[in-house]
Amino acid sequence: LANMSHEIRTPLTAIIGYAEILGDEVHGEQSELAEIIERGGLRLLNTLNSVLDLARLDSGTEALYPRPFDLADHLPQSVDLLTHLAADKGLSLTIRMEEESIPVVMDAGALDRIVANLVGNAIKFTDRGGITVSLSLEVDGVALRVKDTGIGIDEAFLPELFSEFRQESEGDARKHEGSGLGLSITKRLAEMMGGSVTVASEKGVGSTFTVRLPRIPPELVTGDRPAFSPEAREAVRPAVLRS
Repeated sequence: LANMSHEIRTPLTAIIGYAEILGDEVHGEQSELAEIIERGGLRLLNTLNSVLDLARLDSGTEALYPRPFDLADHLPQSVDLLTHLAADKGLSLTIRMEEESIPVVMDAGALDRIVANLVGNAIKFTDRGGITVSLSLEVDGVALRVKDTGIGIDEAFLPELFSEFRQESEGDARKHEGSGLGLSITKRLAEMMGGSVTVASEKGVGSTFTVRLPRIPPELVTGDRPAFSPEAREAVRPAVLRS
């Protein structure tokens, strides 16, 4: 998969790049055709990235690199990367935080992937209203909630929600694009970080996904750190001692 990703990613990057350039050079129907090429290329690239993420998680080669940072400062930056997707659909995207500062020791990259998956899903399955991302402190850590006013999820499908390659609408009845990997990857990353993800949803009303994470990874507290690289362990040691 790693070798194949290189063979696919290199020409795909060229296709996306030249489609973007072409779209700026032509007009009317030709510009729309160039946009279709670019959009299709980005969709394929996102699918490739998701499959590779899943492959690394399955193989056990995905390592966490926790570092000290302020989650209250970091979260808006992570969410801001998705504001254009909400704006394109005429949706509001709001961030609410109970605390001005929340020091944590986490893998910022893994957190960003969780945020991107949950907020991206919320935007995809919401046509009216908006998405609210909230962050609050709990006794054992932090709670990140992504609430939308979208189509909601049927109660019968909830047990399958975090399974790979599954969406509620499939086959000829499928209404939304996607590989069905985002929530599975989100769940695995949350669990690797010592946390969990849950969902509450009502069909036709909306959904709320809640990710609970410890402020300091349990492995760093207990000394059992198989998921962390040696470099990461040394980098977080002073922060753990201060905590």
